[in-house]
Amino acid sequence: MARSGEYYWVFAHGAPSQDVHRKTAGFHSSHRVPDPRIVRDVIAPLHTELLREERSHRKGKDALAACSSGGNENRPLIAAHALRVHYR
Repeated sequence: MARSGEYYWVFAHGAPSQDVHRKTAGFHSSHRVPDPRIVRDVIAPLHTELLREERSHRKGKDALAACSSGGNENRPLIAAHALRVHYR
């Protein structure tokens, strides 16, 4: 969430950082700001649809299964949901 109290969207990539012995020593991430037109026309509508689907299930596990099953047309919604970052 931005200081203004509003949410914002980023493309985020996270990966483990390894020490000289190839053991995970931490994590790093990078963020890019997406094109506002893509957020408006594609990502935000998908996110709205994802929230609607999630709220139609009583259990989070059932909501996740509904949005990520191989034959479910809502599968791309998982990616849209993952793009929303709440902290800046």
